Amino acid sequence: MDIIGWIAEQKIQEAQKEGQFDNLDGHGKPLQIKDLSHIPEDLRAGYIVLRNAGILPEPLQMKQEIVRLEQLLQACAAHNDDSRHSIRKQLSERRIRLQMLMEERGWTQSSAFLQYEAGIRNKLAEKETKQETE
Repeated sequence: MDIIGWIAEQKIQEAQKEGQFDNLDGHGKPLQIKDLSHIPEDLRAGYIVLRNAGILPEPLQMKQEIVRLEQLLQACAAHNDDSRHSIRKQLSERRIRLQMLMEERGWTQSSAFLQYEAGIRNKLAEKETKQETE
């Protein structure tokens, strides 16, 4: 062990003896360790800092925007076609951008899966719309 590690260990042991760790948040509870195995080792520290700051990776931001636009499209189902067309265009752009990001990072899903997923979402949206009108 190097000198800095030894000093740090001594300081930790002193703090333990003085009881400085006794009333910390989460005391006696199991640690909640996040699985970061999907993130390259050299990027993990930066990822943790960004996650703790509440900043999402770009693919997750895209997914959030897609969900928001889908909800907006459902909400304006009875409104004019111009606004719906604009929202559909934005939704399509976000989906394409997300697909590109996924391919760039090697997280690709087959286009068949994405089409299938879109079909399922549309069916569920139609079902919800029918239930709301009944």
